[in-house]
Amino acid sequence: MAESQTVLVAEDTAPVRKLLRRVLETEGYRVDEASDGVEALALFTRTGHDIVLADIRMPRMDGRELAVELRKQSATVPILFVSGYDAYLDQADLPGPVLAKPFRPEQLVASGRRLLPAADKSF
Repeated sequence: MAESQTVLVAEDTAPVRKLLRRVLETEGYRVDEASDGVEALALFTRTGHDIVLADIRMPRMDGRELAVELRKQSATVPILFVSGYDAYLDQADLPGPVLAKPFRPEQLVASGRRLLPAADKSF
């Protein structure tokens, strides 16, 4: 069930981060927030998460660099990237799909559900 699942949101734009949190909590998820990849990696290291939602462009450590570090800790954690830059939307080298900003809440939820294992489709 969703309330037992945790989502790590790594997004450098505070209003977008808060919106993502609100959408996910409305769906019943526990959400941890990070303003960049460095903070996200520290949170993931301490607590682990069922899925990671990461902006591609962030200061200090971007989404791509975060994904490399996450893979060192967990080869299986699903990562959903978000980006408002067209240049990043078709990046085949990313270990997860990219959701283009702006998106509707139902698009976010549907994208997350596709990434979770079959038993955890409540995203």
